[in-house]
Amino acid sequence: PNTWTLAAVCDVFFAGTDQARAHDTVKELFNHSLVFSTRTPRDDLRFGLLQTTREVIAKGSSLHHALALPYIAFCRKTVESARSYMESGEEARAHELIGLEWETLMKGLAISFDAALHECVAIALALRSFWVSGARLPDGKAWYEKLAESDGVEGATRASLQIALSGIYILLGENDDALRVLLAAEEAMRPIGGLDLARAIGNLAVHQDRTGRYVEAKEGFERCCALFKECGAPYLEAKSQLNLGVVKLRLGEPLSECAQLYGEALKFAQAAGAASMQADAHSCLAHVELKEGRFAEALSSNKAALTLWQGDPNIPECALTMLDLAEIFLNLTRLDACAGAVHIAERLEILSQSPFPSLHRTRLNAYIDAVKPRHSPTEWRAGQRLTRSKSATELVTMAIQLLEAAEAS
Repeated sequence: PNTWTLAAVCDVFFAGTDQARAHDTVKELFNHSLVFSTRTPRDDLRFGLLQTTREVIAKGSSLHHALALPYIAFCRKTVESARSYMESGEEARAHELIGLEWETLMKGLAISFDAALHECVAIALALRSFWVSGARLPDGKAWYEKLAESDGVEGATRASLQIALSGIYILLGENDDALRVLLAAEEAMRPIGGLDLARAIGNLAVHQDRTGRYVEAKEGFERCCALFKECGAPYLEAKSQLNLGVVKLRLGEPLSECAQLYGEALKFAQAAGAASMQADAHSCLAHVELKEGRFAEALSSNKAALTLWQGDPNIPECALTMLDLAEIFLNLTRLDACAGAVHIAERLEILSQSPFPSLHRTRLNAYIDAVKPRHSPTEWRAGQRLTRSKSATELVTMAIQLLEAAEAS
């Protein structure tokens, strides 16, 4: 259920000026059993309305108009805090904060769309990297479409929304829509330049990679790497280096060049404390090790990636990592482990709401064709049932257990 802090009550209901009054109000509600208290993993105290209380309130009330602007301001403050955590390398803390406040933020978007459209845009764009990790792609798509089509949004702001929307379209496999909005955004940003032009070029390169146009994708990633460097955006430059390495690998370019790009991105991510990027880099290095037939090293790199993702999975990336594990296990003739990796990959794909691109769909089908005939129908269905009710975090834990079993033998 949605919960909130005492500071949030103070910010929204008491204009941030009277914490003692906020404390007394919450204490009285708590004493009348109208709210409950809970602790986060960081031992922060939060409060929430009991379900029965929420249902009664929901029937006949809405947020009073006098509270709308403080509520929106609190949402903006929350996403800015999360972005600050991300930029300082505290990704886990950023995702934890957004997860705790997600229901509040979604209500804030709805309120600000009518009351303060520019704030709604700012909150939506600040959530750019958070729509993906919690399997919220359809919600992100709906909000970016709604805002990009709004009469009150135009120019560079509309292009920023289109660029964010294109990333979600790509993950959802809606490549035609992604290309449509990307071309419009790139045209709008070309005279302006800056970060959003680099983002547009980068997303266009991702689209080209997903649709098999690898030479064009390579040129796009090289260009956006240079632009991010010019803009002083090392985090985004490092992410583009990973993408560039992936495309160079697909084109059969020297593995040493790919490994160098991955290694540089990993070094940056470690210095910045960016856990998710470290996981991406380890997963990419595993590609090189797999190509070189160094299966033990590839298992180790994938384990490092999954361990970093364990507390806060990037679900689409975890699903792709499971395909790599399936390939490694198949090469090692560990058919039960390969089947387990396939089942986890399929379940993560469903949870992510991001279908595998055709290249990876072909890989998945090849692994299924290789191992399914070696299992009875009963065994295969049992493996599928084992993953069916699991969360992304539980599935990542299962994957790590598969790896540890392989290492032990």
